[in-house]
Amino acid sequence: MGTIGGMALSLASVNPIKLLVLVAVINGVTAGPFLIVVMRVSSDRAIMGESVNGTLARWVGWVTTGLMLIAAVALFATGGV
Repeated sequence: MGTIGGMALSLASVNPIKLLVLVAVINGVTAGPFLIVVMRVSSDRAIMGESVNGTLARWVGWVTTGLMLIAAVALFATGGV
């Protein structure tokens, strides 16, 4: 499927670099909400049992989530897209 998709984009004269940047932006913007879900699940003892995140992992995870969300907001606030 990837080869067929790449061929179709090539025939449609899509600039691959612009497409690569667009996909990277989409990945960066969606990472924040996905990290929120991951952090909530990994910190829930009812779901994870004994494998729940420790204090350090929880702290680092939430800081990372916050940074990703701030970066996504800054991207749009500065007109980076």
